[in-house]
Amino acid sequence: MNVRRRIYMAYLLGFPALVIALGLALLVHPKFLVLVFAVQFGLGIYVIMRKCPQCGKAVLNNPITLFGTTMYIWTGRVPAHCSRCGASLTGADFGGSKDPRH
Repeated sequence: MNVRRRIYMAYLLGFPALVIALGLALLVHPKFLVLVFAVQFGLGIYVIMRKCPQCGKAVLNNPITLFGTTMYIWTGRVPAHCSRCGASLTGADFGGSKDPRH
């Protein structure tokens, strides 16, 4: 499974987990709110730790240009290529890039 698919799967699993945990907290016992925060925190850390298989840069740490200055911020958008080395993030997980430029 490639890097982009792993992040999208975490996004996809995060919403139902949030709904289920909130339902348990509202219908069963308020202490289940701890589960809400634990699941979302865990998925957030998992997503932030995903790195480019070529250069090791965090995938969600992307550049933006504001008033002519380029700065890196954490975004929820998953790019198709690494912003540092240009390697494809849709290729094999650790088998290198399928991009013909590399």
